[in-house]
Amino acid sequence: MREVINRLPIIFIKFVAYIYFKLFHGIKFYGAENVPENGPVLLVANHVSFYDPIVVGIGQKRWVRFMTLEGYFHVPVLSTIIRLCGAFPVNQSKVDKRTFSEAIKTLKKGDVLGIFPEGGRSPDGQVHEAKPGIALIAVRAHALIVPVTITGAFEAWPRTRMFPLPKRICVHYHKPMTLDWDECQRRKGDHEFYKKISDQIMDRIRDGLLTKKR
Repeated sequence: MREVINRLPIIFIKFVAYIYFKLFHGIKFYGAENVPENGPVLLVANHVSFYDPIVVGIGQKRWVRFMTLEGYFHVPVLSTIIRLCGAFPVNQSKVDKRTFSEAIKTLKKGDVLGIFPEGGRSPDGQVHEAKPGIALIAVRAHALIVPVTITGAFEAWPRTRMFPLPKRICVHYHKPMTLDWDECQRRKGDHEFYKKISDQIMDRIRDGLLTKKR
């Protein structure tokens, strides 16, 4: 009961955000059923807009904790909202062991963790190479990986604009990627192996953009 009460602000924020995006952006969600109802899930999405954490979070039933750039925790109002939603800071310029530990802890509790592995908003709307670490987090926590492609958000609110435009946004939750845990154990500490997994995740996300263009 206490957990439900603690999450009331999140439920309210999700409801208000859903109404806003439906009315202003005609948002559509695809593949929400690909996010399991239970167990640790790592949602890995492309990053093109300020909107991204919100639209990824509201498109499926579960509460998502996000790794969020440290600077946002010093912005008035925004910092309060992201803290209420359970976000925790990540330092883009260095490896942060506390952030890594918090990510593993979140997943081992059976929760959902959201990550934007490119390290910042895309300047051109394209999917860029992932920063190291996402595969390692998934392996350490034995988490299911669900790639997510966001389309339309770059046109709606790119990093070069002060205010958003009423463009349609779509969020595609792709089928989960299940890792070969035996191979993960054998290749523990193999950075090339982790990079290969990260590249496969980003390719799934990139394919979502290509499908939209066809």
